[in-house]
Amino acid sequence: MSSSGESYSIETLRPGEIERVAEFLVGEKAGGLGKDEWLQKFGIFWDQNPFFDENQHARGWIIRGKRGAILGFLGNIPVRYVRKGDEEAAFWATTWFVAEQARARSLDLFRKFMAQDGILFDTTPTLGVEFILVKRFKFTRLNSQWIKTDYLRPVHLGACVKYVEWRFGNKAWLRPFSLTACMAAKALTSCRSLIAGPKRRLEVKVREIDVPPDDTDSWWGEYRSRHSYTLVRDKRAMRWLYYAGAFAKSRKVLEIRKDSSLVGFVALKLIRQTTWGLAEVVDWALLDMSVEILWEIADQVRRTVRLWSNDIAYVRVHAFEEGMGKLLSRAGFWNVAGQARYYYLDRSKHLSSEGIYSTPVDGDRSLFP
Repeated sequence: MSSSGESYSIETLRPGEIERVAEFLVGEKAGGLGKDEWLQKFGIFWDQNPFFDENQHARGWIIRGKRGAILGFLGNIPVRYVRKGDEEAAFWATTWFVAEQARARSLDLFRKFMAQDGILFDTTPTLGVEFILVKRFKFTRLNSQWIKTDYLRPVHLGACVKYVEWRFGNKAWLRPFSLTACMAAKALTSCRSLIAGPKRRLEVKVREIDVPPDDTDSWWGEYRSRHSYTLVRDKRAMRWLYYAGAFAKSRKVLEIRKDSSLVGFVALKLIRQTTWGLAEVVDWALLDMSVEILWEIADQVRRTVRLWSNDIAYVRVHAFEEGMGKLLSRAGFWNVAGQARYYYLDRSKHLSSEGIYSTPVDGDRSLFP
């Protein structure tokens, strides 16, 4: 199917043209990824996605120019959410890039995404796209607690110094001060967590896992009943989100048990820069948010990240409810202003932003390095 106009047409992406789309994105310097990296990413979007159905869903749409050239692309990631216990379709927009000569057709490309029947998410908009989403397409901004504040904790001193130097332009005169500042912050962080920590509760166990445990789906049955709207987190979803392809190298999942019963999961993502990296908690799905459990998680996240890689400068955690921020501060995390911008469109108008339980794993943001 295509809609023609001037010398361009908007078409559904066909499997045989996926490589050409990757080449187009490389030419546009999209995301700083090479062709093979884009092809791996597309495999995660569709081939390994348990919610993608070749017969029902579009992989995305392209702008085709003269002589068949690809001049634009918008990716589409089908997913499933639960609304009051029942699964329904939702779609994440991803990788919206258009060559300069075809910019006049950019909105036509996005209208193809808009034509789908389900909740629509765009979780990585630029400022310009953000304006279009709100003014032209009437998207609503997500109002979840975690978006408002990030909590950071330094991990490795050497990597922290490299981060500070990178952050401030690698100025030579800053180096002595950056080392001193990082040492002071790390020492103060350790003192805060030692002084403020509650007594251990031995029945709470937090450990890293390599595969979803056997009781994942029974836990999911309980978890889905507690939320009015949330992403599906059963075994099939977890395998895709955390263990698909190259993801295993940059993801870690912690399971939380209380008295041997599965309470939930916390997932981390490793983000590498040139000389340093950071770890981010990208999902937080729990049946129990008691202080004891939250403290054990905060402590195990710190230990896991420290052993993960020596080039990790800091770990970033979000406060997923109001009281959690205070606990993270007690655990040695430093709060900074959040910057995430998440938008959704629900044509039924029955879904409020307060009714959506979201974490950074919602949307395409978590599928990139």
